[in-house]
Amino acid sequence: LKEDGYFYVIVPSLRAYTFQKLATLKGMHFDTEITIYNTTKSAPFRSMLKFIKGTTSDKQINRHRINIKEEDNNYSPEFIKLLSPYYLHL
Repeated sequence: LKEDGYFYVIVPSLRAYTFQKLATLKGMHFDTEITIYNTTKSAPFRSMLKFIKGTTSDKQINRHRINIKEEDNNYSPEFIKLLSPYYLHL
């Protein structure tokens, strides 16, 4: 990566912490985490992580949550906004 480079990765939520630690050991700063849930009542199953090259420790980690479906079993507005360019029927 370039000196001001960054990258994103999607991992199973159970592996997010391990990936964060490994990336930090390689000189990456953990910047953002978006945790993905099937519904509001389910356990998380994926995490989208953003890392920036370098070790900037004074910045807080941005944390967000996305539910794929709402209580009525329809796709959530957040899910639609994020993935509608990739799905034909959203």
